[in-house]
Amino acid sequence: MLLEQLEATEPLPPRLLELEGRDGSPLAVAVRAFPLVGPDGEKAGAVVLLQDVTQERELELRARRSERLAAVGQLAAGAAHEIRNPLTAIKGFIQLLDRRLEGEAAGYIDIVLQEIERIETIVNDLLLLARQPRLRLRRVDVGALLQRLVDMIRLDQAARSCVVELRVREPLPPVVADESQLRQVFLNLIRNGLDAMPEGGCLQIRAFANPAAGTVVVEVEDRGPGIPPEHLGRIFDPFFSTKEGGTGLGLAVSYGIVRSHGGHIDVESEPGRGTRMRVVLPVDGPPPTAPASSTAGEPEAAGSPAPGAQPGPAGRVGGKGRTGS
Repeated sequence: MLLEQLEATEPLPPRLLELEGRDGSPLAVAVRAFPLVGPDGEKAGAVVLLQDVTQERELELRARRSERLAAVGQLAAGAAHEIRNPLTAIKGFIQLLDRRLEGEAAGYIDIVLQEIERIETIVNDLLLLARQPRLRLRRVDVGALLQRLVDMIRLDQAARSCVVELRVREPLPPVVADESQLRQVFLNLIRNGLDAMPEGGCLQIRAFANPAAGTVVVEVEDRGPGIPPEHLGRIFDPFFSTKEGGTGLGLAVSYGIVRSHGGHIDVESEPGRGTRMRVVLPVDGPPPTAPASSTAGEPEAAGSPAPGAQPGPAGRVGGKGRTGS
């Protein structure tokens, strides 16, 4: 670009370069070039200015992603409400038929009910895109939550030869958050990572604190094929999925949940080496201006239920054979 500017008489249009830092992390650099003019108006040289705009670019991408989610979420919510009402009636009449049928016909009814429940799950995810449920905030031990999920997943994945490793770097401060919603996010990321390794492999889950930023970071890293470059910018978009049978709502819903907590979720992926999903959560919980956030009173000590509680993105290119759920 310097040589181009030396030959030009006017400033060149600014350019954005996608580079890699020393640690392999993505680096966005804005480049501007200007001609230097001597005292008599003669061409004396050129100046090239480089500016690291990685953070600004990432914030811009997150803002665009949030706008897309909001727009799609409003449309999806309207459709979900229209679907839910007749679906409830259909399910009720099918259940009545189930009581009167026997044999092979009863088996067909069971299949229909299973598919109706699948549709209900999709409808609920559509509603989550438009309106995050009220956050029931309390202090959550993220390390203990991850340990419970890993213990559960290890039982389910034992036959698939997948090794699930959890590393929690102490001290890990509790996070003011909605535990049930964090559980949904982490479980979705873990299952996506395992789905990326159908022949088996190692899934690494790491949790650590960043005291300087006042955050807790959770990383889920698989050893799958990675995410294709052309898909990397779309994995958080609703209805986008390369996984067979996937709805494309899992990561979109997870993104919305993390955002409602005042955090963010990012992805890094390398061809043939796997994918790393990173969730960053503020220790003190969502700020008052965080979208869709509300509190159920003051945060309580870990282990005590919240009042009224009911029981029960730019990164390195690469590819993960399946994205989203």
